[in-house]
Amino acid sequence: METEPIHKTVKDAFIYDLMGDVGRLHDLIKALPEGLEKATAPTLGAIALAVKDAKASAEQIGKAEKASFGNFAAAEKVALRDSLKAALREEAGEALASAARELATSARIHQDAAKGEKVQRWQWIAVAFAGSLLAGALGFYGSHLLYGKQIDEQAAFGRAVGTVWDGLDTKTKERIQAARERQ
Repeated sequence: METEPIHKTVKDAFIYDLMGDVGRLHDLIKALPEGLEKATAPTLGAIALAVKDAKASAEQIGKAEKASFGNFAAAEKVALRDSLKAALREEAGEALASAARELATSARIHQDAAKGEKVQRWQWIAVAFAGSLLAGALGFYGSHLLYGKQIDEQAAFGRAVGTVWDGLDTKTKERIQAARERQ
């Protein structure tokens, strides 16, 4: 018994062969997303880790800059306090010595006046004069100290703004410029 060939014609053979090729091509296309995912997964994982590391580094740098500015501000505060103390000691010492000299002079005048005349009126005048001299000296010294402190505070503020000037936004810079022009 003769078996009938599956392919009756060459045309049928080509069609069957072509259908097999199309089927294999279809299987390859279906497997393509899975293969692409397997191929790109390590790269995407590495990119995710790199982004995480970059974010952590940026946060660490930001914290370090913040701490650095805090340390700078604290050092400036300590330096300002120390310079104010030194200036106060110098100025207060001179002012108090001057007031003591004036009081001693007033006391001598008072004693001379009290010896020469027994009238208490001169004593009160001398005491009032000494008190007014002391009040004037302390008032002068107080205004000088307050004015000097104000200048030091403005200089410290200027140094602080100068250190962060490049990091300020445009609107903040404009506000600072406007405040300068109003003064």
